[in-house]
Formats: sequence, structure tokens, C-alpha cells
Amino acid sequence: MGCVVVSDVHGFIDGAGSVAAQISPMMNGMMIKSMLGMQMGDPGLSGIPLGKGLAVVVMDQTNTFAVIEVGEEQRAAYSQALTAKGIQSKVVEGVLVIAKTGDEVEKGAALVPAVKEKLLARRSPDLKITLQPAGLIEQNDAQIQGMLQMMPMMMGMGMQQTPGMDMDAVQNMTRILEAEVRVLLSLARQCDTAAVILSPKNGSLAISETFVPRDGSRLAALINAPKVSSTHPKVQSGLLGDAAVAIDATMGNPDAITDFMVTETEQVMKEMNLQDLDVSGVVSCLKKWMNIYGGSFSETIDFGGESGFTVNYAMALKDEATALALFK
Repeated sequence: MGCVVVSDVHGFIDGAGSVAAQISPMMNGMMIKSMLGMQMGDPGLSGIPLGKGLAVVVMDQTNTFAVIEVGEEQRAAYSQALTAKGIQSKVVEGVLVIAKTGDEVEKGAALVPAVKEKLLARRSPDLKITLQPAGLIEQNDAQIQGMLQMMPMMMGMGMQQTPGMDMDAVQNMTRILEAEVRVLLSLARQCDTAAVILSPKNGSLAISETFVPRDGSRLAALINAPKVSSTHPKVQSGLLGDAAVAIDATMGNPDAITDFMVTETEQVMKEMNLQDLDVSGVVSCLKKWMNIYGGSFSETIDFGGESGFTVNYAMALKDEATALALFK
């Protein structure tokens, strides 16, 4: 169902520490290692040799185990520290397999060769997280449906305690939040695999994401749609100036994105049974606004001033006359 891999523990912590230290000088790599190592009675994580790593594997709802490449001299000490915390462990092929139960340890032990070959063979100072969203949703569907049923009531009760909130405002805000959750769940159901890699380098942190859609899904149709847009030299040339946050993006196929958004919107409205909402009107408005996009846009966000922050936006237009008519 998923795994978390750090094939070079010291390399990743040192890199992440160089980023964290820019915010809090005390939170450098050495401090992070000390904090983590203290849990195992090993300040500095000297028990994990340089260039070695660990992997956490979630097989299903009831079976999770971790594989840690611990040096031979420290394996007994790590096992003792884990036992004191009620965690089971076993040395297999030179690595330490740990889990909550002995049964999970044995299942993990049987998979050690595969973990070493598939997850730990290629060394890099990165944190890699891989999940199977569609599978997770399917296995937990009953609990998710129960949560969705309870969510409006629970959220409404919490919001009623907010000063200045009337019942109409509470109901509207609850609907918006529920709709957002349902859209995220819909996207997860259409995604077979999702991978996120955090890579610290030269005092910065790069984040790369990869999503593999489920065959035949709306998400697959969107991702596989032909690219018809390209970057716009004027929009994406620093036109808006410097800011705390700057975003440059290009919609490869605005029409495909519009179709996807319309279908997802129609689905969530049907699921929520929003009888008092003009579905066709919402869809029509969405199509009108999306239809003016030429593909590229740029946005900047700066903080300060009377309002607290300033947002500037520039976008390429598909048709100038259509856009001007819409704004009128």
C-alpha cells in the first residue's frame, strides 16, 4: 500500500538540517540526529553507518514493518531499546526488521531481500514516499463513508462556537469544506500510485511529485490529453516583479482541464444532493471563466501593507474580445 524510504539517513538529515538551520540555527543536522538517536539510546545515530538507510513498508491495514541498516556492533543495543518500548525486532541478512508484533516481523523478514533490492540498493540523500491512493481508499471505504456522513454535523458544531458565525454562514462553510474533501477523495480514487521525493541540496529543499492515474479514469484522460499550450514569453518573464511567493504555470490543455473540472463539480454536487443549488448555472459559469484562459499564467504573493498581503495575477488570454465581454 505504501512505503517511506531514506536510503542515506545521514546524508538526508545533514541536508535537511542545513535547511532547518536557516529558520532555527539550533535545529541543524547534528541536533536532529541527537533528538532521533536518543529514542534508541544512540545520540548521533552512530549505529547507522554512513551511507546506509531505512525503509518503512505498509503492506495493508494490519501489517507494517521497518527495515533499518544498523551496524553489527549496535544491533543488540537497538533491539534492547525497541523491546523496552514494546516493539519486536529481528536481525535478517544484516539488517534489523522491526514491527509491533512478531507476526509482522516475520512477514517483514520474508521481504527483506526485496526491500534491499528494490528500495535500498540505490543510495541518495532523499526522503521518498510512495502510496497507492486508490487502494487505500478502497480498503477504508466504509470508514470514509461514515466520516463523510458525520462531517457536516461535527464541523457545524465546531463552527457555531466561532464568534460572529450565524447559521447560514456555518452551513455554507461546512458545505464548501465537505465539497473539498469529496473532490480530494475522488482524485485519490483515480490515482493508482503517488510518489513524493524531498531532496535537500545546497541549503534548499526540492520537492518532486509523480502521479500515475488509474486506467480509464477521468484523471487519466486529463493527463493523457494532448498538449496544445506553450509558455507565454510576456506572462512568464517576471512581469509582476519580485515577491515572497512567485508562481509560473502553463495549462497544457485548458479545454481538457475545463472538462475535468466540470465533471468533478457535477459529481460532487450529485453526491452532496445540493437540490437548492443551480448546478447548470455553476457549470456554465465555470466554463465561461475557464474559456478565457490562453494556457499560461503567473501569480505573485507579497506580505505586508494594510491588508497584510498583496496578490497580483497575469494570464494569457485565448480571445481578448471574449475576455473583455466577460468582465463587463
